[in-house]
This record gives sequence, structure tokens and C-alpha cells, in this order.
Amino acid sequence: MVEDGKSSYQISEETQKGQSTVAYWLRKFGLKTVHFPIYDSRCIKKGVYRGGRKAGCGNKNSKNEDEFFAAIQEYYNLGHSYNDCIEHFGTYAGKIAKGVRAGKIKTRSMADGIRLFLSKETPEHKSDRVLKIKAGFAKSTKQFGGYKKNAGRGKHYNVIDSFGKPAHLQSSYEFQMTEVLNAMGVKWERPSFFYYLDGMKTKKYFPDFFLPEHDVYLDTKNDYLMKIDARKIALVLAQPAINLHVLRQCQINKEHIQSILMAQ
Repeated sequence: MVEDGKSSYQISEETQKGQSTVAYWLRKFGLKTVHFPIYDSRCIKKGVYRGGRKAGCGNKNSKNEDEFFAAIQEYYNLGHSYNDCIEHFGTYAGKIAKGVRAGKIKTRSMADGIRLFLSKETPEHKSDRVLKIKAGFAKSTKQFGGYKKNAGRGKHYNVIDSFGKPAHLQSSYEFQMTEVLNAMGVKWERPSFFYYLDGMKTKKYFPDFFLPEHDVYLDTKNDYLMKIDARKIALVLAQPAINLHVLRQCQINKEHIQSILMAQ
């Protein structure tokens, strides 16, 4: 391989051995190879720079290096990746990085890279990617969202709802609400979620309580959650099919809840 003019990089690729291993045995047998590509324009045009020095290829200089970087840029602009350029030109990552730092090689932004990837994607690959995304989303929804026991940092309470079912409360606000509802004799239960529209998307909203006899959802929030969920709350309240009331702590009392139920 050395006699054929191959570089240590090419020998490493063909033998499937690490470059350090190849370098060790080259030193052991007293053999030498050219580790860097040639930058002479004649070599670039003939393609002989790919893998080592050949006779008559000239010496490395700034002009030839600029031509080499220009060739990499042209190949890269055709839609090839960073690693494709390394393999095609038989060079190493540090050399291309040098060109990038010097401003002689301009790489794509992350957004452009994603667009390029999607434009080359085959229907079969796209279908497989969509299935993986859906599987990942299904897995994430099992781990996050909705009510989970011991979720959050607030106090937790285990109580029984108006229908004899166990209910796990995730804050003192929720516990305070159950005490008021029980004192008023209003039946309540813990709902799962309901859907609401956010533009063209359908999203889920997880309220704290549902009053089946009045078809009313109640949700308790502190001032911080009121602020960060303001847009979501506004979207839900703007939809007439959903009867939701979001209460602050000062509104969790018999008088306020009674006014909500009387207005139904």
C-alpha cells in the first residue's frame, strides 16, 4: 500500500485499523507515507490529491491551499456533508476546520442542513422517521403530562372524591378546593383532560376538578402559573364549548364558587 502511494489515512480505511495502529507499524518497519493531501492545482484537477503525494504534484503553498479549499467548498456546496468532504479529498477534519476558521470554507447553518436532509429524504425513510417520532411521542406522553402521583414540589394529599374514588391532589390549593366543595355538598371528581384549539393544532388541557352536575371545570393556579399559562388559559376561555373557571387562592371560597354555579 505504501508503494502504491497511499496515505496512512487510506491504509487505515482499507484495513479497518486505527490510524495510530497504522502509524505504529509504519514506524516499526521504517516506512513513510504522506499524511497530508497535495494542494497543487494539477493534482486537484486530476484527482490524485486523494490519498497522498505523487510525482510532479508540486509543493504546498498558500495559493495551492486556497485552491484546495475552493475545491472542498465546491464539493460541499453540492450537498455533501463535512465527513463526505474528508473522505472524498482524503484529508482530515483539522485541515477543513482550518479553512473554516480562515473564512475560506463556509459551512451550512443547522437550519440549512436540516432542509437539505429533508429534501434528499426518500419516502421510505420519511415514513420510518415519522413512525419513530410518533413512537417517541407516545413514550413521552406516558412519562409526562396529566396527573402523576408525587409529581411537582408542592404538598400532596390522598382523598376520596364525591363518587367514592381515590383522588391524588398535587397542591394545597386543590386540597382547599375539595374542602369547600364538600362543605357545599357539590359533587366533584378528578377529570383526565379535554381538548382545545391553538390555531390549527389540537392540544390537551388538564383541569383540576369537574363538577358533573353543573358541567363545570375548575382549575386552581398560583400567581406564577397564572402568568406563564396566560395565553393557554385565554385560548381555552375563548372557546364556548368549554366551561372552565380558573381560580386564584383568594377565589377558593364558598361565595365565589356559589356565584359560578348560579351563573350556569
